[in-house]
Amino acid sequence: MAALNYGVVEAGSGHLGHVTWAAYGPPTSPLTPVVLLHGLADSAACWPGVVEHLATDRLTIVTDLRGHGESPLPDALFTIKAAADDLAVVVRQVAQRPTLVVGHSLGGLVAQDLAVRAPALLRGLVLEDPAWAIEAGTHGELAAWVRTLRSSSYAQLVRQALTENPGWPADEVAPWAESKLQVDPRVIDLAQGWDEGDRVAELAHLAPTGEFTTTVVLGTPEHGSVVPAELAERAEETIAGRGEVLVVEGAGHCVRRDRRAQFLAILDEALAVADAR
Repeated sequence: MAALNYGVVEAGSGHLGHVTWAAYGPPTSPLTPVVLLHGLADSAACWPGVVEHLATDRLTIVTDLRGHGESPLPDALFTIKAAADDLAVVVRQVAQRPTLVVGHSLGGLVAQDLAVRAPALLRGLVLEDPAWAIEAGTHGELAAWVRTLRSSSYAQLVRQALTENPGWPADEVAPWAESKLQVDPRVIDLAQGWDEGDRVAELAHLAPTGEFTTTVVLGTPEHGSVVPAELAERAEETIAGRGEVLVVEGAGHCVRRDRRAQFLAILDEALAVADAR
Protein backbone atom coordinates (compact mmCIF):
# COMPACT_ATOMS: atom_id res chain seq x y z
CA MET A 1 0.00 0.00 0.00
CA ALA A 2 1.28 3.45 -0.87
CA ALA A 3 2.11 5.62 2.13
CA LEU A 4 -1.02 7.28 3.46
CA ASN A 5 -1.01 10.90 4.49
CA TYR A 6 -1.19 10.30 8.23
CA GLY A 7 0.99 12.24 10.62
CA VAL A 8 2.29 9.13 12.37
CA VAL A 9 4.95 6.57 11.51
CA GLU A 10 3.79 3.54 9.55
CA ALA A 11 4.50 0.23 11.29
CA GLY A 12 3.94 -1.92 8.22
CA SER A 13 1.75 -2.51 5.20
CA GLY A 14 0.91 -5.24 2.75
CA HIS A 15 -1.65 -7.24 0.83
CA LEU A 16 -3.61 -10.20 2.19
CA GLY A 17 -6.06 -12.13 0.04
CA HIS A 18 -8.22 -9.51 -1.63
CA VAL A 19 -7.31 -6.51 0.52
CA THR A 20 -4.47 -4.14 1.28
CA TRP A 21 -3.70 -2.90 4.77
CA ALA A 22 -1.44 -0.50 6.64
CA ALA A 23 -0.60 -0.35 10.33
CA TYR A 24 0.45 2.58 12.51
CA GLY A 25 1.58 2.91 16.10
CA PRO A 26 3.62 0.57 18.32
CA PRO A 27 3.06 -3.08 17.24
CA THR A 28 3.89 -4.40 20.71
CA SER A 29 1.67 -1.99 22.65
CA PRO A 30 -0.27 -3.78 25.42
CA LEU A 31 -3.33 -1.67 24.57
CA THR A 32 -6.14 -3.09 22.46
CA PRO A 33 -5.40 -2.84 18.72
CA VAL A 34 -7.93 -1.09 16.50
CA VAL A 35 -8.99 -1.95 12.95
CA LEU A 36 -10.78 0.80 10.99
CA LEU A 37 -13.07 -0.20 8.11
CA HIS A 38 -14.42 2.45 5.74
CA GLY A 39 -17.74 2.71 3.91
CA LEU A 40 -18.75 2.51 0.27
CA ALA A 41 -16.51 4.59 -2.05
CA ASP A 42 -14.18 5.60 0.79
CA SER A 43 -10.79 4.01 1.44
CA ALA A 44 -8.16 3.31 4.07
CA ALA A 45 -6.99 6.91 3.66
CA CYS A 46 -10.28 8.26 5.02
CA TRP A 47 -9.42 8.18 8.74
CA PRO A 48 -7.38 11.36 9.35
CA GLY A 49 -7.65 12.52 12.92
CA VAL A 50 -8.73 9.06 14.06
CA VAL A 51 -5.45 7.33 13.13
CA GLU A 52 -3.38 10.22 14.46
CA HIS A 53 -5.36 10.15 17.72
CA LEU A 54 -5.08 6.39 18.24
CA ALA A 55 -1.63 5.50 16.90
CA THR A 56 0.30 7.50 19.47
CA ASP A 57 0.10 4.55 21.85
CA ARG A 58 -1.72 1.63 20.23
CA LEU A 59 -1.53 -0.44 17.05
CA THR A 60 -3.99 1.02 14.55
CA ILE A 61 -4.77 -0.78 11.30
CA VAL A 62 -6.59 0.51 8.23
CA THR A 63 -7.67 -1.63 5.30
CA ASP A 64 -9.21 -1.12 1.87
CA LEU A 65 -12.36 -3.12 1.17
CA ARG A 66 -12.06 -5.15 -2.02
CA GLY A 67 -12.62 -2.85 -5.01
CA HIS A 68 -11.67 0.24 -3.00
CA GLY A 69 -8.42 2.13 -2.60
CA GLU A 70 -5.60 -0.20 -3.59
CA SER A 71 -7.55 -3.44 -3.12
CA PRO A 72 -8.41 -5.02 -6.48
CA LEU A 73 -11.91 -6.27 -7.10
CA PRO A 74 -12.05 -10.01 -7.86
CA ASP A 75 -14.70 -11.32 -10.25
CA ALA A 76 -16.42 -13.10 -7.35
CA LEU A 77 -19.62 -11.64 -5.92
CA PHE A 78 -19.06 -8.94 -3.31
CA THR A 79 -20.93 -10.28 -0.27
CA ILE A 80 -20.87 -8.97 3.28
CA LYS A 81 -19.67 -12.38 4.43
CA ALA A 82 -16.77 -12.37 1.96
CA ALA A 83 -15.71 -8.89 3.10
CA ALA A 84 -15.95 -9.99 6.74
CA ASP A 85 -13.76 -12.99 5.94
CA ASP A 86 -11.21 -10.55 4.46
CA LEU A 87 -11.36 -8.57 7.70
CA ALA A 88 -10.84 -11.71 9.77
CA VAL A 89 -7.61 -12.42 7.90
CA VAL A 90 -6.31 -8.94 8.72
CA VAL A 91 -7.18 -9.32 12.41
CA ARG A 92 -5.53 -12.74 12.64
CA GLN A 93 -2.39 -12.01 10.64
CA VAL A 94 -1.73 -8.32 11.28
CA ALA A 95 -3.16 -7.58 14.74
CA GLN A 96 -2.56 -11.18 15.85
CA ARG A 97 -4.84 -10.72 18.86
CA PRO A 98 -8.44 -9.63 19.56
CA THR A 99 -9.14 -6.08 18.42
CA LEU A 100 -11.66 -3.32 18.63
CA VAL A 101 -13.18 -3.05 15.15
CA VAL A 102 -14.68 0.21 13.92
CA GLY A 103 -16.91 0.04 10.83
CA HIS A 104 -18.56 2.93 9.01
CA SER A 105 -21.66 2.51 6.81
CA LEU A 106 -21.02 -0.53 4.56
CA GLY A 107 -17.98 -1.22 6.72
CA GLY A 108 -20.35 -1.36 9.67
CA LEU A 109 -22.25 -4.24 8.07
CA VAL A 110 -18.97 -6.04 7.49
CA ALA A 111 -17.74 -5.46 11.05
CA GLN A 112 -21.07 -6.58 12.48
CA ASP A 113 -21.02 -9.78 10.44
CA LEU A 114 -17.54 -10.59 11.72
CA ALA A 115 -18.64 -9.89 15.30
CA VAL A 116 -21.59 -12.27 15.00
CA ARG A 117 -19.67 -15.10 13.33
CA ALA A 118 -16.25 -14.77 14.99
CA PRO A 119 -16.69 -13.00 18.35
CA ALA A 120 -13.37 -14.36 19.65
CA LEU A 121 -11.58 -11.98 17.26
CA LEU A 122 -13.08 -8.91 18.91
CA ARG A 123 -12.52 -7.04 22.11
CA GLY A 124 -14.96 -4.31 21.11
CA LEU A 125 -17.18 -3.19 18.23
CA VAL A 126 -18.02 0.36 17.14
CA LEU A 127 -20.58 0.84 14.36
CA GLU A 128 -20.59 4.33 12.85
CA ASP A 129 -23.96 4.99 11.19
CA PRO A 130 -24.13 1.44 9.77
CA ALA A 131 -25.96 0.89 6.47
CA TRP A 132 -28.74 -1.15 8.05
CA ALA A 133 -31.41 0.36 5.79
CA ILE A 134 -30.11 -0.82 2.40
CA GLU A 135 -33.20 -2.12 0.63
CA ALA A 136 -33.85 -4.26 -2.43
CA GLY A 137 -34.05 -2.05 -5.50
CA THR A 138 -31.58 0.56 -4.28
CA HIS A 139 -28.54 -0.98 -5.97
CA GLY A 140 -29.33 0.92 -9.16
CA GLU A 141 -29.21 4.21 -7.28
CA LEU A 142 -25.97 3.24 -5.56
CA ALA A 143 -24.42 2.19 -8.86
CA ALA A 144 -25.38 5.51 -10.47
CA TRP A 145 -23.94 7.39 -7.50
CA VAL A 146 -20.63 5.50 -7.62
CA ARG A 147 -20.28 5.99 -11.38
CA THR A 148 -21.05 9.69 -11.12
CA LEU A 149 -18.36 10.12 -8.48
CA ARG A 150 -15.90 7.97 -10.43
CA SER A 151 -16.38 10.06 -13.57
CA SER A 152 -15.78 13.37 -11.77
CA SER A 153 -12.44 15.12 -11.66
CA TYR A 154 -10.47 15.54 -8.47
CA ALA A 155 -11.10 19.29 -8.52
CA GLN A 156 -14.85 18.73 -8.93
CA LEU A 157 -14.91 16.33 -6.02
CA VAL A 158 -12.99 18.71 -3.78
CA ARG A 159 -15.45 21.49 -4.61
CA GLN A 160 -18.35 19.13 -3.91
CA ALA A 161 -16.96 18.15 -0.51
CA LEU A 162 -16.31 21.76 0.48
CA THR A 163 -19.74 22.90 -0.69
CA GLU A 164 -21.76 20.09 0.86
CA ASN A 165 -19.72 19.76 4.07
CA PRO A 166 -18.31 23.15 5.06
CA GLY A 167 -17.87 22.01 8.67
CA TRP A 168 -15.51 19.12 7.92
CA PRO A 169 -11.92 19.34 9.20
CA ALA A 170 -9.65 20.39 6.34
CA ASP A 171 -7.75 17.09 6.33
CA GLU A 172 -10.91 15.13 5.46
CA VAL A 173 -11.44 16.66 2.02
CA ALA A 174 -8.50 15.33 -0.03
CA PRO A 175 -8.80 11.66 1.01
CA TRP A 176 -12.57 11.76 0.47
CA ALA A 177 -12.05 13.05 -3.08
CA GLU A 178 -9.15 10.70 -3.87
CA SER A 179 -11.04 7.63 -2.70
CA LYS A 180 -13.89 8.37 -5.13
CA LEU A 181 -11.45 8.14 -8.02
CA GLN A 182 -10.13 4.78 -6.81
CA VAL A 183 -13.34 2.82 -6.26
CA ASP A 184 -14.05 0.18 -8.91
CA PRO A 185 -17.52 0.98 -10.33
CA ARG A 186 -18.15 -2.76 -10.71
CA VAL A 187 -18.42 -3.03 -6.91
CA ILE A 188 -22.17 -2.51 -7.05
CA ASP A 189 -22.59 -4.78 -10.07
CA LEU A 190 -21.01 -7.63 -8.12
CA ALA A 191 -22.77 -6.81 -4.85
CA GLN A 192 -24.97 -9.54 -3.42
CA GLY A 193 -26.78 -9.85 -0.14
CA TRP A 194 -26.15 -6.33 1.14
CA ASP A 195 -29.91 -5.95 1.62
CA GLU A 196 -30.57 -9.43 3.02
CA GLY A 197 -31.88 -10.07 6.51
CA ASP A 198 -32.81 -7.82 9.38
CA ARG A 199 -29.54 -6.21 10.40
CA VAL A 200 -30.98 -4.70 13.57
CA ALA A 201 -32.44 -8.04 14.71
CA GLU A 202 -28.99 -9.52 14.09
CA LEU A 203 -27.67 -7.39 16.96
CA ALA A 204 -29.34 -9.84 19.34
CA HIS A 205 -26.73 -12.41 18.29
CA LEU A 206 -23.78 -10.27 19.32
CA ALA A 207 -21.77 -11.36 22.32
CA PRO A 208 -22.91 -10.01 25.71
CA THR A 209 -20.89 -7.24 27.32
CA GLY A 210 -18.92 -9.77 29.34
CA GLU A 211 -17.10 -10.73 26.14
CA PHE A 212 -17.09 -7.42 24.26
CA THR A 213 -19.19 -4.29 24.15
CA THR A 214 -20.84 -2.84 21.06
CA THR A 215 -21.18 0.91 20.62
CA VAL A 216 -23.45 2.22 17.86
CA VAL A 217 -22.72 5.86 16.97
CA LEU A 218 -25.39 7.56 14.88
CA GLY A 219 -25.97 10.94 13.32
CA THR A 220 -29.46 12.33 12.93
CA PRO A 221 -31.65 11.74 9.84
CA GLU A 222 -32.19 15.47 9.32
CA HIS A 223 -28.43 15.86 8.86
CA GLY A 224 -27.95 12.83 6.62
CA SER A 225 -27.82 9.74 8.82
CA VAL A 226 -28.92 6.63 6.90
CA VAL A 227 -30.40 5.06 10.04
CA PRO A 228 -34.08 6.05 10.42
CA ALA A 229 -35.29 6.94 13.92
CA GLU A 230 -37.39 3.78 14.17
CA LEU A 231 -34.35 1.60 13.45
CA ALA A 232 -32.32 3.50 16.03
CA GLU A 233 -35.03 2.84 18.63
CA ARG A 234 -35.17 -0.85 17.73
CA ALA A 235 -31.39 -1.08 17.90
CA GLU A 236 -31.35 0.46 21.38
CA GLU A 237 -33.85 -2.14 22.60
CA THR A 238 -32.10 -5.03 20.86
CA ILE A 239 -28.62 -4.14 22.01
CA ALA A 240 -29.56 -3.79 25.68
CA GLY A 241 -27.10 -5.88 27.66
CA ARG A 242 -24.66 -5.89 24.77
CA GLY A 243 -23.81 -2.23 24.41
CA GLU A 244 -25.35 1.16 23.72
CA VAL A 245 -26.68 3.39 20.96
CA LEU A 246 -25.46 6.99 20.97
CA VAL A 247 -26.87 9.76 18.77
CA VAL A 248 -24.57 12.70 18.07
CA GLU A 249 -26.61 15.82 17.40
CA GLY A 250 -25.56 17.84 14.38
CA ALA A 251 -23.82 14.87 12.77
CA GLY A 252 -24.95 13.14 9.60
CA HIS A 253 -23.90 9.88 7.98
CA CYS A 254 -20.20 10.28 8.81
CA VAL A 255 -20.06 11.22 12.47
CA ARG A 256 -16.27 11.34 12.64
CA ARG A 257 -16.15 13.96 9.88
CA ASP A 258 -19.07 16.03 11.12
CA ARG A 259 -18.27 15.93 14.85
CA ARG A 260 -14.70 14.68 15.21
CA ALA A 261 -14.18 15.59 18.87
CA GLN A 262 -17.37 13.86 19.97
CA PHE A 263 -16.57 10.77 17.91
CA LEU A 264 -13.07 10.48 19.34
CA ALA A 265 -14.40 10.85 22.88
CA ILE A 266 -16.88 8.01 22.27
CA LEU A 267 -14.13 5.88 20.75
CA ASP A 268 -11.88 6.52 23.75
CA GLU A 269 -14.63 5.31 26.09
CA ALA A 270 -15.13 2.14 24.07
CA LEU A 271 -11.38 1.51 24.12
CA ALA A 272 -11.18 2.06 27.86
CA VAL A 273 -13.71 -0.75 28.31
CA ALA A 274 -11.81 -2.96 25.88
CA ASP A 275 -8.45 -2.25 27.55
CA ALA A 276 -9.89 -3.11 30.96
CA ARG A 277 -10.44 -6.66 29.73
